Amino acid sequence: MSNIFEQLKENESKLKSFGLKDSLRLKAVGNMVLANVTGSTSTHIDPQIVGPIDIPRPSQLQTLDYFPKVMVDSHSLVIVNQTGEENDGTFSSVAEGAAKEVVDYDIAATQKSFTKYAATIKVSKEMLEDIPFLDSQIRNNLTRRLKEKIATDFITAILAATPTITNLSLTVGQLATKIRHLFPAIYAGMFLQEGYKMNLWMLNDPEYTKVFSDLDATVDGAWFDLNKPTILPSALVTATKIFACDTSMFPLYVYKDVEIEIGHSSDDWTKNLVSVRAESRVAWNIAGECLNAMYNDVISTTITRI
Repeated sequence: MSNIFEQLKENESKLKSFGLKDSLRLKAVGNMVLANVTGSTSTHIDPQIVGPIDIPRPSQLQTLDYFPKVMVDSHSLVIVNQTGEENDGTFSSVAEGAAKEVVDYDIAATQKSFTKYAATIKVSKEMLEDIPFLDSQIRNNLTRRLKEKIATDFITAILAATPTITNLSLTVGQLATKIRHLFPAIYAGMFLQEGYKMNLWMLNDPEYTKVFSDLDATVDGAWFDLNKPTILPSALVTATKIFACDTSMFPLYVYKDVEIEIGHSSDDWTKNLVSVRAESRVAWNIAGECLNAMYNDVISTTITRI
């Protein structure tokens, strides 16, 4: 169907010699609306689907990124800790033939079992065939949900452990009236007493917000500028507490990373369904030496102590 411009172009010669006896006929088409399309709807007229917007990763899963992951090759894991270091602290230079200082330590081995995490999703084969992005979206969703559960259990286990260093072990006499004053004191206490450098800090709200909103111009902020600490809000941390740790001492041991498999179960075959399963096997060790690499105590008592 030609448009008006094309009709005028075709009759260009006639228009140039247009006279009183001549007439110009233009035919306009009727209105084309969705009502003219019978037996269908607008959704059937070449729809275009934009890729899905995935749900963001939860805070626990993002926190897990700060902890190391160690791949292991056996389903049986033995954690070895050096413990019970003994000496009287009188090391000094000695003469030839004189008695030397005696030192001793113990080795503590603990066998850890791996925990299996698994989840499934059922989907029809037609949906997998007809929706291009569905397969990858299901895989991504299962992976995210599985890792979210692992992260929650892992961080909860760390926060439930009893650390060796408490507020009673910190140095007395430091300036401490606000939460932000605790960071240098805890950092120094952990480094001087145990040799660990706290590189991850977590607080519940509103304690997290107070670190940045309750500023003190009289306190030198050089420690924050120098160390640039990673401070995260976490709903898993007990309210009114401050948590810090050296993350290198808290690895997540992975025997089987997230594995995705597709198969049939029960009457899936007759219903033309498939089951997509995600599975992972992990372990962690929240005991022994790592307890010396964490601080988790009440903010108010820590303030009064230091």
